[in-house]
Amino acid sequence: MESVPVSKTLGEEGSGEGNLQSCRNGRWRAAFDEFWKAYPRKVGKAAAMRKYEVVVKGGVAPAAILAGLARYSEKVRVERTETRFVVHPTTWLNQGRWEDEEAPGPAAGGRRYSFDSEEEARKHYGSSGKL
Repeated sequence: MESVPVSKTLGEEGSGEGNLQSCRNGRWRAAFDEFWKAYPRKVGKAAAMRKYEVVVKGGVAPAAILAGLARYSEKVRVERTETRFVVHPTTWLNQGRWEDEEAPGPAAGGRRYSFDSEEEARKHYGSSGKL
């Protein structure tokens, strides 16, 4: 999965308060377009746009959202998360996931197992182990 780098054009310095004010004044669409371009799964754009507008007009700086998205996108990339397991953008916004502190996943330092069959998994975990 190819990730698009999140630029710093929205809220490059400080808290992004100036950009927050412009977003409250109706210029949130450009901020959403940058969010959408960078998001690793492109589903439910209209719903995500409505939620993004609510979140930004509610006081969250676009720079904070983009910073959280950069962390999440990096986690998705490093862990090689299948697209079907990437959180929908509306869900990500609804849950305030820009505030998440993403921990390194298995591919970043642990071990990840992939088995071609249930038989291989049972050999690894043992016949009494849960799969």
